[in-house]
Amino acid sequence: MVDQKSIILNQFETLDRAIIDTSSVIYLSTIDLLKATTKNLHLITVAGVVKETGEDALFKNIEIVDIFSKTDARTDTDQSIINMAVHLKIPVISEDKKVLMNAKRAGLAYFNSLMILNFLLYKGVIQKDFYGKSLHRLKQSAHYSEDVYRFGKTVYEWISPHFS
Repeated sequence: MVDQKSIILNQFETLDRAIIDTSSVIYLSTIDLLKATTKNLHLITVAGVVKETGEDALFKNIEIVDIFSKTDARTDTDQSIINMAVHLKIPVISEDKKVLMNAKRAGLAYFNSLMILNFLLYKGVIQKDFYGKSLHRLKQSAHYSEDVYRFGKTVYEWISPHFS
């Protein structure tokens, strides 16, 4: 049986593109990591996310693909994200527990902004001191449970020996 550490590190190693939702665009922008994320991941989203943020400039380096919401006006943004992720067979980046659980049920990898922060450290895009500053800013705006922060710290501890 593969342990959770191996699963996460393998996901980080192979992560090259993902679909992102509104909340994660906002969080990553707030902690000044959206640009670094777009440089290291091919980010995809749906038009509903652009509309929800109201800030077109945030999407300069994010591909907008919307084959599902165009065909069914009843499909909400969250469902469009899941439909697109399933169609493209790519991970989901979201802060919304419902979206993340739908990704899990669909057999897709999923991440929140805290995990993307860990991913950027793992890839050597950011250094430990910048990680700490970004984590502090994330804690000021994110509404994660203590369990989520504990898991984020565990992942940090798994990857930090790589940088010693």
